[in-house]
Order: sequence, then C-alpha cells, then structure tokens
Amino acid sequence: MTYKKTGKCSLCDGKYENYGNNPEPLKRFEERCCDECNMNKVIPERLKGDWKEGISEIPKIMCEKCKKRESKVIFCNDTLAFAHGFQQNLCRECYIEKIEKELKGIQENLIKQKKLLIKERKSK
Repeated sequence: MTYKKTGKCSLCDGKYENYGNNPEPLKRFEERCCDECNMNKVIPERLKGDWKEGISEIPKIMCEKCKKRESKVIFCNDTLAFAHGFQQNLCRECYIEKIEKELKGIQENLIKQKKLLIKERKSK
C-alpha cells in the first residue's frame, strides 16, 4: 500500500502531512487521518479495546532476527519508515543487542567528535 505524503483527513476533512496516520478502527486502514484526529479520536478509541472483540486469537509473531523467541518489540528507525511498514518484530533480547550495538557506534562517534573539537580549538 502506498500513501500520499499529504492529503485530506478521512475523519475531519482537514489536511494530513507526512503520510498521515492509520485511522483504524474508525475508518479503514487504507485511508489516512491527521495528527490531531489520531491523538483525539483514533487513539482513545483503540484504548477502549472494543474493536478487537472480533479477533478470536491473535497469532504469536516470532522474532525476525533469532526466530526462536516471541516478538515483544516493533523496531523501526524513524516515523517515516514505520508509516511505510519498514519495521522489524524483535524479541526483547535481540532488541537490547540492537540498541547496544547502536549505542557503541554513537559512543565511538562522540569520542571522535570530541577529539576533532579539541583539535579545532587548538588550531585557533
């Protein structure tokens, strides 16, 4: 499914941006809604939980990385990627591994940037 970057909100007829939000259960997921309707209408409706009554059993989703444990986390790099469905279902252990790896890269970059800053200050 491809969504337009901007368009008309299916709930209030206002404008949505950044590909909008899934208005389910108030409207079909193919439609989009604005951030305001998402916060004030869609999310409260989802929190009621009534719309899930028709689902008799939700199948377990396995971790996409280890394929051994049940998925507990949906990992996504950013909101835009999430809106387009580019996400991973991960178990808690694999999610922690992913965070630790990213954190290590961030720490290495921070050290590098601090060294560059010191070098720049000395050259002035």
